[in-house]
Amino acid sequence: MNSVPPGTIDTPIWTKVNPGDFQPGANEINVQAMAETGVPTGVLGSPRDIANGVLFLASDDVS
Repeated sequence: MNSVPPGTIDTPIWTKVNPGDFQPGANEINVQAMAETGVPTGVLGSPRDIANGVLFLASDDVS
């Protein structure tokens, strides 16, 4: 069985995470910093990255 755990992907949901919505001194969410510290590559993935991985797993090249 194969799975695709995508991790942090750069999608429109992150535009809704607006640090300006937080009060001063509150815990602000910095998506780029989260990617740099929480993702081994240090970059956010893209939807195309996930699609390419799924296409590879569904192809004959995987065997």
